[in-house]
Amino acid sequence: MPNIMDYLDWRGDLTFSASPFCEVDNLILSELAFMDFRGVIDENFSRSIALSDAAARLSHFREEDMVESGILLPKDLLPLLRKTAASARFRDVLLCGFESRTDTSCETQFAAVTMLLPDGTLFVSYRGTDDTLVGWKEDFNMSFLPVVPSQSYAVRYLERVADAYPYPIRVGGHSKGGNLAVYAAASVSETAQRRILDVYSNDGPGFSREFLDSPGYARIRLRVSTIVPQTSIVGMLLEHEGNFTIVKSTQDGILQHDGFSWEVQGASFVRIGDFTEESRAIDRTLKAWIAEMNEEERAAFVDALYEILSSANAPTISAITESKGSLKQIIKSITPEHRMILQKTLRSLYRAWQRVQEEDRELRREERLADKERMAEARMIEREAVDREKEERRIRSATTREAKRRRRAALMVAVRPIEFKMVRASRPLEADAAEENAEADPTEKITENPTENS
Repeated sequence: MPNIMDYLDWRGDLTFSASPFCEVDNLILSELAFMDFRGVIDENFSRSIALSDAAARLSHFREEDMVESGILLPKDLLPLLRKTAASARFRDVLLCGFESRTDTSCETQFAAVTMLLPDGTLFVSYRGTDDTLVGWKEDFNMSFLPVVPSQSYAVRYLERVADAYPYPIRVGGHSKGGNLAVYAAASVSETAQRRILDVYSNDGPGFSREFLDSPGYARIRLRVSTIVPQTSIVGMLLEHEGNFTIVKSTQDGILQHDGFSWEVQGASFVRIGDFTEESRAIDRTLKAWIAEMNEEERAAFVDALYEILSSANAPTISAITESKGSLKQIIKSITPEHRMILQKTLRSLYRAWQRVQEEDRELRREERLADKERMAEARMIEREAVDREKEERRIRSATTREAKRRRRAALMVAVRPIEFKMVRASRPLEADAAEENAEADPTEKITENPTENS
């Protein structure tokens, strides 16, 4: 299925004047922050370099010396850089202000780069968690610390950008970079905030409730876009506010965190209506697990896990997973105290998972009962409808019969024969007739009796 690489093939010839900035552009520029531009892009903002020139320089002498992408991040960063550099849409983008800091002493992993787009806007791109062990440690620290060092660096970096350029600003990042983008946009001065057009968090973890209730976040809340895959895990951590843009991914499970797996159609991602059941279950489990532990317990678990992994003397997660010796060293380094902390924490996680599973089973039972009740109610309604229809037919039939009876009765009245009454005569009929004739013609009576006339 098409992704951001296909987007560059389809729309890479469209300049920003022909097609305005879109959410897919945001993900492309956010992914480019994972490139190690040290020695190619200056840290200050006084000098910039075109994306096409930066890609040529990086490919020429640093092709194998890039930041390790790690087990959850894509391997196609260099092809993405080359393709953007060759496109009419991105090749004239100017890069400046590349800053990268990794400090194990204060547990910090931070990187950012600023991009001047041909449409007269800036895009500040924050790097997410790379393959360094300290980067993962800092991510875990977010579960119990109100502010981690990379968030403070992100705020200072965005203030520097706002001071260096007077242009409108977009801010974005992938994974932890999305968290840094939102945190920085909510924490800079109100003057800088007024210049912010959009803030993009691409599957980035959330924040504490205190941060989401802060005045700074309230001022930029409507400009924040939270984009996550349908089985989001990283992007569902901690608290979020507002609606998610849920996109379709070609991967499964945690691998959907890879932005290269997000499907693209035109200038947008392919939307999905809701999260998968797996994502919702994991999110509820992690939230219940974190809520069950206090800050001291969370810190103890994170520190113990970090000490155990650090015992292998491997700076990256990939180095640990690829070396059998490192894994053996890690197992040997687990002290009874660490084992107790890990066992307690993992038992807590298991209990949270069991509770979520039981809640889901109970919910499914309730849904089945509700379905049965709805079906029984539907059958009852259907029977009542059938009975009503039968009664209506019976009434119509009786009414029809009564109407027919009335019509027949009326017809019989209209055609009923005349009745004659027989009367018995008191004298002969001939006498009556003669009397009637005499009254009618007296002359005839004289003629008939001449003797009396003379």
